[in-house]
Amino acid sequence: MRALALTPALSRGERGQGIVGLGVLLVLASGCALVPGGVEPLPTVAWTDVEDARQILTERQASRGTVQARLTLRFTGPDGEASPRLDAALAGDGDGRLRLRAWKLGQSMFDLTATPDGVFVAARDEMRGSGDDPQRGLSGLTGRLGELLSGPDWQTATLSRVGGDLQAAWPDGLRAEVDGRTLTPRRFVVTTDDGESITVDTTWSAYATGPWYRTIAALGPFGEAELDFTGVTLGGALNPRAFVPPRRAVRVDTTQAATP
Repeated sequence: MRALALTPALSRGERGQGIVGLGVLLVLASGCALVPGGVEPLPTVAWTDVEDARQILTERQASRGTVQARLTLRFTGPDGEASPRLDAALAGDGDGRLRLRAWKLGQSMFDLTATPDGVFVAARDEMRGSGDDPQRGLSGLTGRLGELLSGPDWQTATLSRVGGDLQAAWPDGLRAEVDGRTLTPRRFVVTTDDGESITVDTTWSAYATGPWYRTIAALGPFGEAELDFTGVTLGGALNPRAFVPPRRAVRVDTTQAATP
């Protein structure tokens, strides 16, 4: 077993900072490695009806397991203030736990942890925005992003065929447009309890174990976020401590500090 540091190429001084946290917590079985963007175009998937498509989507998601990735991230708050483009690392266990950490020049800009117990954020001031509730934007983004990256439950979706594509709708208000040729969602739309919409447009890459996101562009009341994946590993082992938020993180739905 070896530790995988999900960090960009840094100078010696920067590497000491950037490797702390998420990078040293992610553990892969020996022989697994991050690979750059997958094969294009995505392979065509043969399916006959909506139930056949549902089965393929469900089996594909179940076989994906965990994900670890390098990416770049740009976040624009609801006030229109944009962050610089950040280097980032993501880990997800496929079971509702997600960690996303971003830094600039080796300095942590924000660290976000989503688990079934809550969503925690540790962010520098410039990442929080200038509104009355500076954490609201990040929490609004994270709650849905974690769900989408873990994968929606296709078994509970109402599927309908529209031309050669699929439309999907879930009881909680999530909707998706699914490309019929590759069976990959090209857009998710969420209607919140207060009637606001979150739109998430996606593109995909092909990997040996199946497709994964190439880009994600999310737009909603939290602002806008652009994620561009540059290296992905699907199905590797993860250290559970990868999903323990740092002590300085705040639980965004209760403003409660994270426990050690």
